[in-house]
Amino acid sequence: MHVMVGLFFLQDALTAPGWFTNADQLMYCAEGSARVQVVWPSGEMAGDVEMNEGDSVMVPKNYPVMIQAGRNGFNATFVMNNDKPIAMHMTGSDSVFKAMHPRVRMGAFDITEEVDRRAYEQSRRAKTTYLLPPRSATRRESESEVVVDGANNIGVGMDEIQAAMWSMF
Repeated sequence: MHVMVGLFFLQDALTAPGWFTNADQLMYCAEGSARVQVVWPSGEMAGDVEMNEGDSVMVPKNYPVMIQAGRNGFNATFVMNNDKPIAMHMTGSDSVFKAMHPRVRMGAFDITEEVDRRAYEQSRRAKTTYLLPPRSATRRESESEVVVDGANNIGVGMDEIQAAMWSMF
């Protein structure tokens, strides 16, 4: 059995890395465009591609993938070769980060205990997980600025997330 899912990503929407443990996935771009990054389970970059209308990308099971929609959004169909795919998420209420010891998170992101504690508490209240880039991250000229809400950084560009997330694998 197979599962097919249609999703529409708004302009510049960004997904955190995620993967399926028991299903390969085929992504088909019906409209718009997206930047898709896939890494080997070992953490090395397997692909960093721009998808446009009509393009397909195959992602094997256990390969983390991250998607950033283009300026006109990304209307995609995802086909998985398992009728009960098991997803692993880097964010959200079932995030793998919630199972990590705080010292592992602090080391992975080079953050203080206070920053980790605040991010973890906020994620519990909001049922989401904030992704924090490493302090030494540098931004490519094409990447967006850090989104700021008051004095708190609440979002970053795809390259910062990639640097932080992929360094953990």
